Amino acid sequence: FGHHPPIMTSADSPMLVRLPEHMSLGALLLERPLDASSWTGIPREDGSSRPNRLHGPEAVHALISGLPAELAGRQVFLQHRMDDLGRHEYIDASAIESALRERGGAALRSLRIVDEDHVKPLLAAGKAVSFVAGAVQDLKMPSAPPPPTTDDARLCPPMSYQANYSVIEDLTLGRTQRVMLADESTLARGGPHMPPIFNHLTLIVNCHQDVSADRPGKYRVGLAKPTLIFQPVHKLYGAQPSVVLETLHAICTEMWRAHQHGSIAVHCLAGLHRAPAVVCCYYLYRFYALGHRHLSNDITVIYQRMRAVRPAVAPLGYIELIKLYERHMIRQHGNSTGK
Repeated sequence: FGHHPPIMTSADSPMLVRLPEHMSLGALLLERPLDASSWTGIPREDGSSRPNRLHGPEAVHALISGLPAELAGRQVFLQHRMDDLGRHEYIDASAIESALRERGGAALRSLRIVDEDHVKPLLAAGKAVSFVAGAVQDLKMPSAPPPPTTDDARLCPPMSYQANYSVIEDLTLGRTQRVMLADESTLARGGPHMPPIFNHLTLIVNCHQDVSADRPGKYRVGLAKPTLIFQPVHKLYGAQPSVVLETLHAICTEMWRAHQHGSIAVHCLAGLHRAPAVVCCYYLYRFYALGHRHLSNDITVIYQRMRAVRPAVAPLGYIELIKLYERHMIRQHGNSTGK
């Protein structure tokens, strides 16, 4: 199973960063993400007047200076694009602010770009904060049917920018036995925006970090004490097929074990590429290994089901891993027509 060359998504399309409620800026528009002179800061409206928008250096300064007291002094990164394996690139916004003091406006066009391997240790150590930039056309929230009961609506409230998670209802075994895709921030945030279903987590699958990222308090999931699996899925590229299959099968087997007793959250940084690839394999595991013929074994259909509740989900290069696992399942359990 060969190495996969990274292919970066475009950095030319406008992007929007939605900022938390406790910041003075409500959002940051990146008209040309790699040219900070094109950035526009959109202040949060207080209802009494419409504040002026901020441009270029003012927008950068407002972003950095507008951090709440508990985050003051942390390095600020904007997660703005990824390669076709879902590995993220970040703009170092703090470096822009520092360079502006030294070089003035010229700093706006020479941005420092770093990859996720640089940023993740800083986030884990509490030395940095990151905000996600989304393509403007992709920012619409999914329109999913309402939960069937009021009780379900309380347990699994609708997805929001404070609770960026999605329940994959196809895989539900019971009221507190769900499978969810989530971004990492939602699982780490806790507090009043935490979906109550998180109290029933028995397993969290981290698809972008290895076990060195584990630390007390990494996840804030209420009363739950879930088992943790750390498996950076992008690192399976370059591994022997036997290692890939053993790894994916072990994850799916543990997911099924944990699913008997509660809910499962599968996440990467954004919950859009690496994590859905694992959930897709879980569909295949249940169809072939467990004989759950009410589920689909068609990879295209599986992604359509996930995309119905999480529109930006895409397999990217992970389709190769999924198809390898699919072929293994068919060899082991035989082919069959699913839904």
